[in-house]
Amino acid sequence: MAADEGTSPHTHRAAPLAPLPEHRDVNTPWWQELWRRHAHITTPLRARGLECDIEFGLSAYILRVPLPDDSCLIISPPQEPPSKHPPGDPEGWIATREPRLREALASSQGVWTEFNDLRTELYSIPATLSAREWSQVRSELGASALPAIETWLADGETFER
Repeated sequence: MAADEGTSPHTHRAAPLAPLPEHRDVNTPWWQELWRRHAHITTPLRARGLECDIEFGLSAYILRVPLPDDSCLIISPPQEPPSKHPPGDPEGWIATREPRLREALASSQGVWTEFNDLRTELYSIPATLSAREWSQVRSELGASALPAIETWLADGETFER
């Protein structure tokens, strides 16, 4: 595939590389250019059998690498201060391991239990709560469940594989 051409300075590879990600952008010129600019990072990871993908983070392109233990390695340029370096060639890199989805969901189990108990209790009460009180209760419940929801939204696709 064109995205793999010329991505490594070595012409002889001891093992095949992990496959490219499967999505609609892989064959677009802009994605292939991003892939080429990040090849010095993706090629060694793919040589170890790890699939990599490039996506837009908060303000820069990041590499997402699902790991065998269901966690995820995120490799990104520093967020502050903004850099004038081109994508794939920042002043430095930050690598973080995202916790496993199961850990995030397990740690939020108490929140879900509390949410369900309170929801049942609220629905059993006659509609005597003012709209403001009802809104406040819903906001508190939503805020306590937010970490689990954010984890699922951010990493759910990675862990569904």
